[in-house]
This record gives sequence, structure tokens and C-alpha cells, in this order.
Amino acid sequence: MLFNLRNLLSAATLRKSSKQLVQHFRSGQATQTNVNLKGRDLLTLQNYTTEEIKYLLWTASDLKQRIKDKGEYLPLLQGKSLAMIFEKRSTRTRVSTETGFALLGGHPCFLTTQDIHLGINESLTDTARVLSSMTNAVLARVYKQSDLDLLAKEASIPIVNGLSDSYHPIQILADYLTLQEHYGYLKGLTISWIGDGNNVLNSILMSAAKFGMHLRVATPKGFEPDPNIVKVAEGYSKEYGTKLFFTTDPLEAASGANVLVTDTWISMGQEEEKAERMKAFQGYQITIQTGKYAASDWTFLHCLPRKPEEVDDEVFYSPQSLVFQEAENRKWTIMEPRAPPPQTPAPTPGSTGRGPSPGTPGSSTYVQNLAKRPQHEDDCEEDMDTEVPESTGCGNWDIMAAVGLVDTVERRFWARRTSRHWWDLIALQIWDYSQWLQNFHMRKANFLELCCMWQNTN
Repeated sequence: MLFNLRNLLSAATLRKSSKQLVQHFRSGQATQTNVNLKGRDLLTLQNYTTEEIKYLLWTASDLKQRIKDKGEYLPLLQGKSLAMIFEKRSTRTRVSTETGFALLGGHPCFLTTQDIHLGINESLTDTARVLSSMTNAVLARVYKQSDLDLLAKEASIPIVNGLSDSYHPIQILADYLTLQEHYGYLKGLTISWIGDGNNVLNSILMSAAKFGMHLRVATPKGFEPDPNIVKVAEGYSKEYGTKLFFTTDPLEAASGANVLVTDTWISMGQEEEKAERMKAFQGYQITIQTGKYAASDWTFLHCLPRKPEEVDDEVFYSPQSLVFQEAENRKWTIMEPRAPPPQTPAPTPGSTGRGPSPGTPGSSTYVQNLAKRPQHEDDCEEDMDTEVPESTGCGNWDIMAAVGLVDTVERRFWARRTSRHWWDLIALQIWDYSQWLQNFHMRKANFLELCCMWQNTN
């Protein structure tokens, strides 16, 4: 139990140190928001506001820093399961999702069309309802966007788009995190897309302007993006004051760009079109010559797998290429959009029925709250005798003291093998104390009182 309490207190520390996180991710000015993504599907970034996408990226950045750089253990999804439906094979989507979900203590379950009766012997409606009763979320990598829409309609748990013929949102989250890490900002960057008007481009069109990024697109005639998506993107460009440019000339699209991006010319399911596509995309290979038309600080992205006709080795393995950092960031960004909420027996009035209240370990809101700043300055205890370092947020001293108390009790327990009565009393007090911390209402006097109670039972 003490081990779990220490994890709980460590998670509380993450939420208290949100100021550092927001400063670390500087894609936009940090603001006090009430972003709540609890139970939300992630089908397309069109459904997400600028602040909501920033929220996801802030959380991914923090998880990466704490888990990879600091070696922290954060079992935020302990006891939760994720159904992974794959109609299309993948290296990055599968490995990033399985390792990322497991790293947070969850259990991913990989399902192909050979494993389940998806749309063959069992309807999508029935599949959605069955999975809703057994898992906490579904990530689906499918051919048709309409299948995702139906899953989302029928399921009572969040549905995440792992890829469809229309969108690839989890890839774009990784791209934006990569650019943020490299440039230190997103606003004002110019992205040049050179290739097919496919699902990856569609996701960029649905989100780039929300970050103040300009977009220049080159596609061959007959391979342009969906006109309906272009119309929405033009509206975003006007709303956010960005530039959106379309051409059939790759060099014209690369002119002045900070980021050169391409993707496969032949997606899975398009193999019969290979000869036609190879002919249509002549001259669309990204080379060092293409880079000469771009900005001096240009970089290159590709969601992989890559073929030599799309980008030559000189660019792909050059210092300008961020493709492997981009691939790694698939792991960190897939960890944050869906920390699935646990099932609840009976939803409370006004709730979605998809999980516990905000702040409960394992809920989506709980993970996203890691990126949330204190809502009120009153949360800071101004009359505390102990100085609280500004960089650690409000009341961090209290949390660290409680973690120290847990460690002390654990050492005493194993060293002295005390009676069960003494142990139960201490465990109960520490548990009550940890619950108090989650609501940010702890005061120094309560902590001292708890310490005295612990000493009296010794």
C-alpha cells in the first residue's frame, strides 16, 4: 500500500509543478484554462481547439521529460486496458502505443482482422459495445473514416484514430512536438508539403493554422486534398491570419519554407495504382536541391516508412532530418491524448459515464491536469513559515514532506514488524492525507498534526 501511496503523491507533485511545464512548451502564451478532455474521442484535430491541442502537447512534453530524462515511474494507467484494432499493419503506431500504454501501467490488447470479427461475422456496432464493456479505450487503425465514426457513435468509451483514409491525427501531434523541440516555437513557421494529398496532409490542414503556422502545398494534378477539407482549412487560415498556398510545383512550394514534409506516394490499398502514381509524382522527390529553395534553417519530416523515390538518402540521413526524433515522439504523444478513464457502475447526473471525477488517478483529466496551472492564487499558502521555491509551484514543500513521511513509515514498518493495529492506524492517516493533497487544500498545521499523531502511535 505504501508503494501505491508514494506513486499517488508523486503524481500530485506533477500537477503542482505545472508552471515549469508550461514554460518548457512555448508554442503559445500560457493561459489559465478549463480544458477538459475527459471521455473525448480523437477522430480528427478539426474537433480540437488550439488550447486543447496545446494541452495535449504540454502533457506529452512533460511525460517525456519525467519518464525518459528523469527516470520517474508513473503508473497512471494501472489496471486500465486499451483495445488496439489494426486493419492496416504498422511499426510506429503499434510499438509506440503498446510500449507507451504499458509504460504508464496499462495493458494494451492488439487485435487484427484475423483475431476479431470486425465487420465480417460481427457488426461494428456490436464490436463497439462489447469492447466498451471490457476495455477503457479503443485505438483503431482502419481503412475508412466512416468506420471510426460508427465506432465512436456506438461505443461508451473513447475512440482514438490510429489512422484512416481521411486523417492521421496522432502523427501530427508527434510532428508538432518534434518541431517545438527543435525550433522552440511553432508560431510563424512555414510548412511545405510536397507529395500526395493524403490523410497526413489533411490533418495538417486541420491544425497548422491554429498554431499560427503557414502552409505551402504541392501535389500533382489529380492528387489534390479533399476540396471539403481545403475549404475548412481556408477558413482556419483566414481566422488565424496565416497563409495557405497550393501549387503543382514542388520547388515553388519549398520556397522560404522552414519544414519540408512528404509521405508515401502509395498507401496501403493503393498498390494497383502504383504505375500511375509513380508517373504522376515524377519530380516530387525531396533532395538537397529542394532544400536550397527553403529557408536557411530548414528541416525535414517524414512519418515513415520511407522509400528512396520520395526523399533521397542525402536528405533523409542529413542533420536537417528529424525523422527519427519524430518517430520516437509518436510514443510520447500517444501516451497523452488517451489516458482512458475507468468504467463506473452508474454515471452521476450530468456526467458522461465514461470515467471518474477529475483528478482521479488513471482518468484522462488526471493525466491532462499535469499540464494545468493553478487556477487561483489562493492555492498558494502565503503565511507558511517554510519558503516554497517559485519553480516548484504552490505547496510543493508539503507534498515532498508527505513523500518523506511515507518512506519513513515504510522503513519503520519493515524494520520493527510492528503490530497490525499500529500499521492500520498509520496507513489510514496517510491515505486521508494523500486525498487532501489532491485537492490542493493542505495546510502546514495539518501536516504537523499528522506528524504528531504518527509519533504518538510509535
